[in-house]
Order: sequence, then structure tokens, then C-alpha cells
Amino acid sequence: MSTILNIQSNSDSAFKPPQILTPLTVNHKYCAQFGQNPTAEEAKEEQNLLRSIAWPGPLVQGLPVELSSDPAKSYFVIQGPAEQHIGGQLVVDVHVQNFLGLPKKHGGDFLIARLHSPELGAGVSGKVYDHQDGNYTVLFPLLWAGVVQVEITMVHPSEAVVVLKRLQKEHPYRGFFKSLFRSGEVSETTFCNLCLPLNQPLCNYTDLETGEPWYCYKPKRLGCDTRVTHYNMGMKQKLITEYEEQFFHSSKNKGPFLAVDSKNNILLSYRSHGPPLNFNTVFTSDLRYVSNELDRIEGGPNIVVLVSVGPHFNSFPVEVFIRRLRHIRRAVARLLNREPATLVMIRTINMRKLSPENSLSNSDWFSVQQNAVLRAMFQGLNVQILDVWEMTLAHHLPHDIHPPPAIIENMIDLILSCICGVEKNKSKRRCCCPRPGVLILCESLGLHVLPRSVPLTTSALSVARNHLCNVDNVLWRYSSLQELSLGYNRLDRFPRGLPPSLESLQLQENRITLITAGDLRNLGNLSRLDLEDNRIRAIQPGALLSLARLRMLSLKGNQLSSLPSHLPGSLIHLDVSANCISTLDLPSLAVLVNLQALKINSNCLRSVPEHAFDGLPRLRSVELANNLWVCECDIMYLYRWLLMDRLRMATDLVCAAPLHLAHKLLLTLSVVAICPRILKTSERSMSVNVSK
Repeated sequence: MSTILNIQSNSDSAFKPPQILTPLTVNHKYCAQFGQNPTAEEAKEEQNLLRSIAWPGPLVQGLPVELSSDPAKSYFVIQGPAEQHIGGQLVVDVHVQNFLGLPKKHGGDFLIARLHSPELGAGVSGKVYDHQDGNYTVLFPLLWAGVVQVEITMVHPSEAVVVLKRLQKEHPYRGFFKSLFRSGEVSETTFCNLCLPLNQPLCNYTDLETGEPWYCYKPKRLGCDTRVTHYNMGMKQKLITEYEEQFFHSSKNKGPFLAVDSKNNILLSYRSHGPPLNFNTVFTSDLRYVSNELDRIEGGPNIVVLVSVGPHFNSFPVEVFIRRLRHIRRAVARLLNREPATLVMIRTINMRKLSPENSLSNSDWFSVQQNAVLRAMFQGLNVQILDVWEMTLAHHLPHDIHPPPAIIENMIDLILSCICGVEKNKSKRRCCCPRPGVLILCESLGLHVLPRSVPLTTSALSVARNHLCNVDNVLWRYSSLQELSLGYNRLDRFPRGLPPSLESLQLQENRITLITAGDLRNLGNLSRLDLEDNRIRAIQPGALLSLARLRMLSLKGNQLSSLPSHLPGSLIHLDVSANCISTLDLPSLAVLVNLQALKINSNCLRSVPEHAFDGLPRLRSVELANNLWVCECDIMYLYRWLLMDRLRMATDLVCAAPLHLAHKLLLTLSVVAICPRILKTSERSMSVNVSK
């Protein structure tokens, strides 16, 4: 297995972006009132979405350049033997260092990773985990046989992410747009945007159906009804300082509107979505809001709808993108209610190649957040996600906003596989096979039983978001099955008769109440088990003993009152948050010698027993917030443990008792305030020493 370290970076401090336009003054208070007010449920969803895409922090600001991330001095280490088996998981540890060659002490770098075999034209993206101490873990699924190469790319150092976050906050509207107004021989151009200050008259082009706002300054000699075209004028310049510049060194066709294949009875139509739209010039009559267009589609088994929004929203606040997706989601739901057999596909944003100045408004860092929002908002709807981000990340060809033909061909193949489906007839319930014979998706189809048409050679199967109540002894014949998702169904017990080949099993959001010793007996190859948001009250002693290869276990959101006993020592990530755990069992923790991340927040812990974390040498991240911490002498072990260079792990522990310390942050208190008797003991010892 060979390795390649390819990290993009350039620290040419002499770079000066040219000034093109003088930025407009933006009235943020006025802009905040744009658009329809969300419902209470939608407002809560928006806050949850924003929290879910929050970049790991805290990010360190103002570091000297020599202490910032240097990709040339950073390195990674591949865990395990040089030869590994297909179906397994490759683990790579990344260690980021600064320009002095010293290890970074904080995280926040924007890394992407891929595993590929250039000779085979095969590739897959990796999942990056930030340990917040300059170290990262990347996990790759091993999907094919052959020599593979690991490639880790630093898109932005954490110091650049600080700048991008500042721009998001201080310059939320970074794009310039204009419109041409014409009547007879008289023509004028004015600035347009989602948000304009009220220092001169405005033309209001807010969409009447969705409430999506768009404004232009009113021409001096013409009326608002004479608007003819919309075009992009580029991005604001001079947004960053010379110090910040050091961390960033490194005309569009609207396409055919209609295509007809009369021989095969296929009609393809295309529409530009409504503003913001970064085209050079487009007639205003061609600007259509996606939700309005969806409402005009009748739908049916022979109708396929592909929605692509995102890149044009990079330079706007994420909230604007959320609002636009909210309208589209409503329209998709209405379409599927009219005609459930309609196939709706939602395309993610792909990776792109950017110049340093364009990175300030269109960085892939913004796209990562938008893609996360998009996936979350359409979760649960019967739509297919066309994940072009993963496709371009995994591919060996250079990134481009308009992907090369090879990637376009892959996209079309994926679209066609979802159109045809596993079922070759015109049944309304169709599975999708992005990788035929390997990956089968039968999600959100209202299934009560597993479809018989799934090939026995399938290695990855998802039947999530259906109405399955029992799948006992149905899947044992799938001897090649390695990944299985049964999440968001109605299973009231752990499935029986699962194939021993399974390496990843997702059972989140079912109704399971008990895990018995026999449930997992034949699943010794599992490396990931997700039981999040069930109703599990108990896990029988020894039930997890057979999972000797388990690396990731999630029991979040259940009803456990204690840690499961006999946890496998192979665990790297353990999530038991949002349960009812009131005490930590030392023997259960002592075996977790490989544990790197522990989430035990939102439980009923009052203190942590002495030496609880001392036997966990690889522990890098602990989440302990939202417990019932009693800030008295029994909490002194945890207090001192956190102060030993571990403040990044849990700075938000709030005291619940005693009454005079309630609602105060634990780490802001003095030892005397927490445990006065410690001082008294010291005083007695001192007096004895003096008397001698």
C-alpha cells in the first residue's frame, strides 16, 4: 500500500487582490427581516442546522505565521499492516505541524481525504475526525482489491478558517449583482441584491408565492417594470488584511432549455433558478424559483426531477440557503403527495478549483456547510441525493466548478440507475442502485417487508426510513453483506439471523428496548454499531463481548442508567449521551485502552469517581456537558483532570448544586469554593511543619 501526501498551500504574502468595486454599505438589521417568517418548528430546525454545521472550535486567532499549520511539515501514519482485506476499514492518523516543525496544539484545519487506485480509476472519500489537538483520524472503507494510495489535502489551515468565519459574520452579502432596465432608447443599470440599504428608492421583486426577496435600486428615469436582464458583477474585494492574505495563497452558459429525443419519447427541459444567480447575463423572464416550478409539475412514474442549488449561495449567509431549501422542500412534499411515483433527485455542490481571491466567497469550506444542511433538510423525504461532492472528492481528476466529462458520465450513470432502479417494472416502489450489485438503496419507500429483488451478492444495503417491524432470519443468505442500514423503522427488538459478514450496522431510531447476550453472538466482524435513539433500558452482561473488532458504538438517546459492562477494548469512539447514566463504572472504563472519543453529555452524572480516566491513554475528546454536577469535594478529581491541559475537552460544565454555586461554570471556581476542607487540611499540615 503506497501513500501520497498532497497538501495544497501557498504562503506568498505579497499577494494583493485587485480592487474592482467599492463595497456597498449593508444594513444588517433591515436584511434580517427579509423573507417570510419561519414557523416555530422551522425556526428550531434552523437553529439545529446551524449548530450541526458549526466548525470545531475554539479556533485560535492572531497566531504568528510561523506557528500556523504547515502542510509541508505535517504528516500522516497508516495504521495496520501493509496488506489489508477488502470490506475492512483503513485508519489513518494525521499529525499537523507548524512552520517551525512543532506539533499544533489545536484543530480546526479543513482537511479532505481520498483513497484511490489510479490504474483502476477507482476512488473513495474518507471521513475526517478532528481531535482538536492538531491530530486527526481519517477512516476509509476498503471497497476494491489492488494497490491503493492515500491522499490528504489541506484545503485551508485553521487560521484561514478563522478568516472565513469572520467574513461570514461581517460580510454576509459578498456578491454584486446588477440589472438592466430599458424602455425604448432609454436604458439604465442599477445594483440588485437580497439585501440593500434604504438610502434610495428600491424596486421590490420579492416573489409573491414564496416570499423570496430580491431588490434593485430604482432607476432614475425608468419604472421598476422595465427590468430586462440580471447579471453578476463579481465579489467584493479588499475584505482581508495583509496578515490574513498569507493563509490563502495557494462567463457561464445557461445551457439548453429543451432537448427532445422523439425516438425514445424523452423530453428534457432546463430552468435557471431564481436569484441570486452568478451568470453573466440572463433575461429576467428566465428566472424561475424552483419551488414555483415544482408546483407546476404534474408528476408521475415517468417524470424525473433533478434540483441543483447551492454554488450561487456561497457568498450569502447560510440562513439564506436554509430559507430557499425550506421552500423547495415544501414544494417537493406537495409534488410527492400529488404523485408519489415521481422520482426527485437533489444534487449536492461539487468541489471546485478556486483562485485565492475567489476562495474568500466561494471556498469549499462554505460548500461543506451547505451540503450538510441540504442532506439534513431532505432527510426523511422520498428523494435521492446525487452526491456529486463525494464523487468529485474521490475522483483523481482535478476539481472544477464544471466537472470534466468523466465525472459527468458518472453522474448520468447514477441518475439512470435511480431511474431504472432494482425493480425493472414500473412499480411505484423502486430501489436505487448507485453501484449495481454493490450498493442498493431502498429508502423511504413505505416498505413493510424487504424487497426480494435485492441481489444476494449485495455488499451494502439501506432499507432505512420504511415501516419494517421484523426482519428476523431474512438477511442471513446475504453472505457478502458488509454494511446494513435499518434505521428509522419500527423494529421492537434486535434483528436475528443477520449475516456474520456485517461490518457496519445502523439501527438508529427504532423501538428496541433490550440487547441480549445472543443478539450479537455471530457478529464478530462488526466495526460500527449505531443504536442511537431507541428505547434501550438494559444491555445484558457480556452481550458485547463477541464484538472484538468494534471501533464505533453509539447508544445515544436511549434509557440506560449505567455504562454497559464488558465493553470491547477495541472501541475508539463511544457515544452514550442523552441517557440516564448516573454513575461511571470503573471496570467498564478500564478496558477501553484504545478509546479516543467519549460522549457522555446530557446524562445524570453528579461526579466522576477517582481515577476514572487515568487508564485511558489515548483519550483525546470527552463531552460531559448537561449533567447534574454537584460542585463539592467529590468532583475534585474531574476538576483537576480537566485542568491538566484538557480544557478543550469540557469548558462548559455547569454546576447544578450546591445552591450557592448553581449555574456557575465549574472551571471558573476556585478549589476553596468547591471543597473548603482541602484548604483546612493544608493549613493543618502547614502548622505541623512549622511547629517542627
